[in-house]
Amino acid sequence: RIVNMAADSEHRHRPGAFKQQNKAHKHGKHRSKGALEKETKGRTNVISLTKKTKKLTSKLNRRNQASQLRKLKRDEVLNQKRQRGGTNCPPLSVVVLPLCEGVDSQSVVKLLGRSDDEAVVTSSTTGATHISVPRFKQRFSFLQPNREKLYDVLDALKVADAILLIMSAEYGIDAFGEHSLSCLQAQGMPSAVHVVQGLKTIPDKKLTDCKKMLQKHLDKRFPREKFHGVDTEQDGLLVLRQLGNQKLKHIKYCENRSHLSAEEVTFTPAEGDSHVGTLCVSGYIRGQALSVNGLVHLPGWGDFQMSKIEAPPDPHPLVLRGKTKKMDAMDEDQEEVKLLEKANPNEQVSLQSE
Repeated sequence: RIVNMAADSEHRHRPGAFKQQNKAHKHGKHRSKGALEKETKGRTNVISLTKKTKKLTSKLNRRNQASQLRKLKRDEVLNQKRQRGGTNCPPLSVVVLPLCEGVDSQSVVKLLGRSDDEAVVTSSTTGATHISVPRFKQRFSFLQPNREKLYDVLDALKVADAILLIMSAEYGIDAFGEHSLSCLQAQGMPSAVHVVQGLKTIPDKKLTDCKKMLQKHLDKRFPREKFHGVDTEQDGLLVLRQLGNQKLKHIKYCENRSHLSAEEVTFTPAEGDSHVGTLCVSGYIRGQALSVNGLVHLPGWGDFQMSKIEAPPDPHPLVLRGKTKKMDAMDEDQEEVKLLEKANPNEQVSLQSE
């Protein structure tokens, strides 16, 4: 009986195949955080301090660099806006386009010229009207192509910085105006300013409905755009301010090439042949710089080589307040024609193409 009790005490339970076995805690061979704090007693390693300062300085440098880039971009945009139509820049080219038959674009341009008492209005031989506004320190060049000749409108819009769209207060936009807008938007339309002629002739009872109708016409193609009236001189001054301060759209085919709208054109025939000669075109170059060794394309005529580029005096200068149109000491210098570049026959682009 004593032997049986000993046998029972030696018996142990054997776990089965499905017994859960928990993993032992892996404390690792490193010291714990509390043990490290007890050993260091508040002392800090030099390497950790330098790493932390490097991270902080790099973060500050990144913030400073980002703020500097933002400031440079902001200053660049402001400089471009301030130089728009200034003394050393070409005037702001604006195409005036009536969108309805019966709209008088010539009277609108005259109203813009009368909107400021100090404004100086001049015109070129090709029909462009130049308005120099000392109040805004800007000058504008208004082109008025015939609305019935769509290709003339499209060609004028290729060299324009903005477009002034004139609607009728009674009819808004007619069918030909809608067709013209479709063609202009397909080619690439610059920044547009919308005005309405004849709002003063609408009775007060119908004025609200008339404005709703015009805004409905405008929202079809230009959502979130507003229109202005051009019946008084104060309205004309507001339109000039918006033309000079609005954000201009970037059109790639205009920015990547140099282009010019002719202000004066003269032809000097060669000796013995009146069909061959030298064509002299004067105007303001916009876009990229023009090389005398390159080719010039005249719409409807083809490509031609240039012999030289000259800089004549500005025929439509910007007149500022407190300054005369031409200083007496600079009259002789301004009247001289400066030779900027002369063609090199070895570097000229050939007219022959494959």
